[in-house]
Amino acid sequence: MTVRDVVAYEVRPEVRPRMLEVFSDWGGIYRWRLIGADGTTLSTSGTLFPTRASARRSAEAEAHQLGVEEIVDDE
Repeated sequence: MTVRDVVAYEVRPEVRPRMLEVFSDWGGIYRWRLIGADGTTLSTSGTLFPTRASARRSAEAEAHQLGVEEIVDDE
């Protein structure tokens, strides 16, 4: 998280990350997305994962970096 991100959260609290969601993309590929306080998608993983478990491990690492406590699966 950068200083710019912290300032953005203070000015626009709706962009504060609320949770990460692991989801199935087309063809059985998995990704995660970062959901903001207002429910909008702030970011998605740039990597495509072959399994839900690998996408979740990546989401857990990102959550730790961002200070996000909630990770949900779309199933």
